[in-house]
Amino acid sequence: MQSFGRFMTAAAAASMLLAAPGAFAQTKEFEGVTLNINGFGTAFDDVLKETIAKPLKEKYGIEVVYNPGTSTAAMAKLIASKDKPPYDLLMVDSPNMPDLIAADVIEKITPKEVPNTATLYPQLKEFGDYGIPFVISSMPLYYNKEKIKTPPTSIADLANPEYKGRVVMFNLENNGGILNLIALSEANGGGVNNTAPGFAVYEKIKPNLAATPPSTVTIYQLIEQGEGWVGSYWNGRILMLKNKNFPIEMVIPKEGLYSNQSYVNLVKNLPPKQRAAALKYLELVLSPEAATLMAKNVYYAPTSSAIKLPPEVAAQVVPYGEAQLKQVKLTDWATVSKNRSQWMEQWNKSMAR
Repeated sequence: MQSFGRFMTAAAAASMLLAAPGAFAQTKEFEGVTLNINGFGTAFDDVLKETIAKPLKEKYGIEVVYNPGTSTAAMAKLIASKDKPPYDLLMVDSPNMPDLIAADVIEKITPKEVPNTATLYPQLKEFGDYGIPFVISSMPLYYNKEKIKTPPTSIADLANPEYKGRVVMFNLENNGGILNLIALSEANGGGVNNTAPGFAVYEKIKPNLAATPPSTVTIYQLIEQGEGWVGSYWNGRILMLKNKNFPIEMVIPKEGLYSNQSYVNLVKNLPPKQRAAALKYLELVLSPEAATLMAKNVYYAPTSSAIKLPPEVAAQVVPYGEAQLKQVKLTDWATVSKNRSQWMEQWNKSMAR
């Protein structure tokens, strides 16, 4: 009987050794945890999936689900369900941040919990420790080099009679239009609380306007179709056209690089394990891999001093490097939110086409 017992023990051990290869694999730290985050869609989300979601799955077992849609809709959904949040992380642009902070639905993010945030350029931390600004987009000038003899050097130059009927730029429904208004106001003695000087310059530009749509896609089409020869536009879209061999050039205006940033936020009231997994996501947001691919594929510039882009990528994106960062102008978006409806009313009375 003792021999039989020894035989059975050995057989059981052999059976265990021959079990499925993963039987003794160590369980990953966050296996079974899913992070929900809103998305911006298209190539933007593709970069995040490749450089953040994929490594998180491989290293920690974290699943990341992106839910593309408008930031406004995602914000409303979160604010309406703040005690049981539908998202673990929320991505929005600079203009949305004051409302999120006021609604008390996001946490501060410090270098103690997310060390990479210590590498953010200090001047780009618009809202202190709220949110991580991980890419920046600006409103430079553009012109068709085959059509325009005298390139613009400032936004005010768009009043040049040479450009009559060929200027395409945003109206105030788009944040790019707001940035232009503030740029023109500040360059002429006003500011976010006094936009009369900006509207005065807009009146001079008005005879040259071909269109002032709110849509980024519409402006892209108008330029590509040869309707818009000159104006102001998001830098990423200008570079997208240029890299399709369209005869377009980009100019940093004398007024400066008025800019808007994309933020990722840590949502309040998360269960401890969800929160811990979300912190792992946030640490990768400022990784060299994510920043480089974002600059290469979507043409957004990084916000971290630790990011060193390859020369061929660095030569395109703005603002990149200390010299260009000195030209960046950020905006008091809380004040913008209070005044925007009044500005829209004024625009519709005097500028709408």
